[in-house]
Amino acid sequence: MLVVVGLIGFIGWYVWHNKNNTNKVSNTTGNSTTQTPSTKSYTDTSKTFTFNYPSNWTIKKYVHEPCCEGEPKPEPDWTKVPQPITLIPKDAPKNIEVTITGGNTGAKSIDKAWLERTIDKFNTYDRFQVNSYDALDQTTDFVGSSNVEAYIDHRDLIVHGKNSVEIYFRQKYRHDWNKENNFDATKYMPVFNAVVNSVKFLN
Repeated sequence: MLVVVGLIGFIGWYVWHNKNNTNKVSNTTGNSTTQTPSTKSYTDTSKTFTFNYPSNWTIKKYVHEPCCEGEPKPEPDWTKVPQPITLIPKDAPKNIEVTITGGNTGAKSIDKAWLERTIDKFNTYDRFQVNSYDALDQTTDFVGSSNVEAYIDHRDLIVHGKNSVEIYFRQKYRHDWNKENNFDATKYMPVFNAVVNSVKFLN
């Protein structure tokens, strides 16, 4: 009799144990699927830096525009200097984008940018590090004097030796007289931050 009772108890425990483990595997799989979106890696044209971005975003085709006064400037050799990059989320309204501008001439430094920062009520700055590189975050929360126009901009500069990357993102824009261009891109802030945190220099 004791053997039968023990056997029944063992079978019950075994069924419960397997079901419990199955649920844990299912939950773990479900969470990893939703929390880990696929990404792509991109290396700039001069092989100065690399970064990651969501696979459902696209890189806008670059078109050179000679600027500004005087003789038109020839298009640079993009194998020697980084070509500007514009990331656009899939199916996003116009004006929502992340722009990335690189440099490899030593023209930018965190100390120089810090000394040249704009000190007013609209701009805040934070010095930090990205993958052991020195970085500077500038957040501009602007409201016009007549309260007609307002926007929030984020600009992060990352520097390693002569190489630099500046990443820009406009989080919000409002204009009371031009409402068709208004937008709120706050939900894309995690992507901006992820792009910033993924930057790595190649030399």
